[in-house]
Amino acid sequence: MTTFQKNPKILSYHEREIWWVRLGKNTGWEESGAGKDLLRPILVIRKFQKELFWGIPLTQTIRSGNYFYTLSAQKCSGQLILPQLRALDSVRLVRKIERIDQEQFKEICKLIRRLLEAIT
Repeated sequence: MTTFQKNPKILSYHEREIWWVRLGKNTGWEESGAGKDLLRPILVIRKFQKELFWGIPLTQTIRSGNYFYTLSAQKCSGQLILPQLRALDSVRLVRKIERIDQEQFKEICKLIRRLLEAIT
């Protein structure tokens, strides 16, 4: 049984929220969780159903370029790594940090659209 299966309780979450998420150890350049619980803050971009959502990890490492967005929130700041948008199961959610404002979220969504349109 994995860590994720031990707590199958589905938490209530919404778009625009930043959560501590159990990301685990990832490969190569993928963002991993940190600490003994392998946690990383994730911004919920799109909730598809109660069990599945798109999320983008945050990092404290400041980088420049079109693939990063500097988030300024009250309790959690850092940079979103836009190309690391990924589908996550809600069982990974640990606890909510905060919800970002609508204007900032709209700007992030525009950047994601631009990034996705670049592949067509």
